[in-house]
Amino acid sequence: MSHPFATFALLTGATVLLADSAHAASAWSAINLHPPGAEFSQLYDTTETEQVGVAAFEGYSHAAYWSGSRESFVNLQPPGARDSFAYSVRFGQQAGAATFNGRVHAVIWRGTAVSATGLHPLNNAESSSSLFATTGSQQAGYVAPAGFARAAIWAGSFAQWLDLHPAGAISSQIRSTNGSRQVGAVFSGGAEHAATWTGTAASFRDLHPPGATSSQVFGIEENQGIETRLVGEALFTGITHAGLWATPNPAAFVNLHPAGASYSVAYGTNGAQQVGTAKFNDLYHAVIWSGTAASLVDLHQFLPAAYSESIARAVWSDGTTTHF
Repeated sequence: MSHPFATFALLTGATVLLADSAHAASAWSAINLHPPGAEFSQLYDTTETEQVGVAAFEGYSHAAYWSGSRESFVNLQPPGARDSFAYSVRFGQQAGAATFNGRVHAVIWRGTAVSATGLHPLNNAESSSSLFATTGSQQAGYVAPAGFARAAIWAGSFAQWLDLHPAGAISSQIRSTNGSRQVGAVFSGGAEHAATWTGTAASFRDLHPPGATSSQVFGIEENQGIETRLVGEALFTGITHAGLWATPNPAAFVNLHPAGASYSVAYGTNGAQQVGTAKFNDLYHAVIWSGTAASLVDLHQFLPAAYSESIARAVWSDGTTTHF
């Protein structure tokens, strides 16, 4: 039986220049992180030494944490939660959400289930919140008082949060942060637009590319010493295209959509490289780019034959080894 998605595999390699296909076949290997007994697992983020995601047990999703091997799996499910998800990891802190009494609440961890700390800032029983990113000191996601989501950032506690929802928008959320800049999407005027902030609601900027029907940003590079790069997607003529913003400007959008694909999206970047998925012949393949559509390398080829589809959601490089 083939696996539907290989998102529980960690790809590692000894080169940063993945566009150099001459080295690709010998440079990359896959590590299966799927926990014993799990019905399903998925990886959302990685650093050099840590990975987070989700694993399903008895029909319920549990936030998951690894340190590079299947045996290192830690179940982060908080006491009393029905479901939980870990979406981001940095410097020993994991960030995500858990469902309590039917409502999703923002949560951070420090490597164990009992370390779960709620960051949900509202007392309203109808409210919800979630974290999609952390730098270790800043967390980002959304707060929904009783309906539409509002972009928000935190500084480590439920009392230290800021509402970044732009004036006039219907809904908004932050998908990634590098500590000084936040990125995500804002829904206004009947369409979703890629968005960026620099720590306040008033700093909101619309990054919607010219000619697109809708757009959103999923990732931002974290190397403060180089020009900021963002990744995400934009809809053109009914087809979703992966994209790169070379600078936080609508006109800086670079279309990464590969020839022959019916769908593509970029989820993560380390500045020089972008990762995501592209759909070929109705199958999703994990892919990596180096700044242009032509630089695409299909990462699915390095997985065992048992896997039929794959997604790459994050990329991390220490200068020697690159992790997906």
